[in-house]
Formats: sequence, structure tokens, C-alpha cells
Amino acid sequence: MISNQLLLETPVEQLEAIAKRFKELRLAANVRQADLAKRSGVGIATIRRFEAGGNISVLNLARLMTYLGHPVDAASVVPEFQATTMKEFVQPSRRRARCSGSIRWRFGTRGRKGIDSSWDSSPEIPGGR
Repeated sequence: MISNQLLLETPVEQLEAIAKRFKELRLAANVRQADLAKRSGVGIATIRRFEAGGNISVLNLARLMTYLGHPVDAASVVPEFQATTMKEFVQPSRRRARCSGSIRWRFGTRGRKGIDSSWDSSPEIPGGR
């Protein structure tokens, strides 16, 4: 279940929270960045940048977390879609609808042949527009 706190954070704040938690796990395991880089196959610059709040690929994060004894659980990262009806599961792609007649009538389309613009009760300006 996604917590309300996660929903209120921006993606950058979420990444910073993940990086902070990762660093706490690494320090609790008493593993230096250099040792982690050597054993996990992830570059030390990547680890330093990530712990400073930078980006990291999912593959590199999975490598680091696995080495620290906390493998990435796919279900917690990408939850399963919980469809209860076939309609929820198969949602047809929605086509963009054309402007309805009432909207066209309300906003008018002056100058187009065959469209009633009689809704506009303003007087015509002598000499045209």
C-alpha cells in the first residue's frame, strides 16, 4: 500500500529519501563506499552521487541493495494492478472528442458557412471587421 506521505512528496524528494535510507543501511552494515563499489560492480562515483541525492538506475540500485542483503522486491516497487471487473482491466484508448454542437454554438464560429452564429447579439460594426 502506498502511504499518504509518499503521495505528498515530489519525485526528487522521494529519490532523496531513498538515497538517505540507502546510506543508513550501508553505514549500519559497516561497508565503505569503495568496498561496496568493488563487490557490487557499481562505480564508486555512482554510489557517491546517489548518496548525495543524485539519480541512480534501477539496475544499479538493485545491485547495491542485493549486496547489502536487502534485495529489491518488485511487488513493492511496482504494485500489481488490482482489477475487479473486466471493464477496469481493459480500458479502451479514448479518442479525442469533437467539439459538441452546444459548445460550438456557445462560442460561435463566425465566418464559417452553414454555422449559425445568431447567438451573437452584438451589432455589426460598420465597415466590417
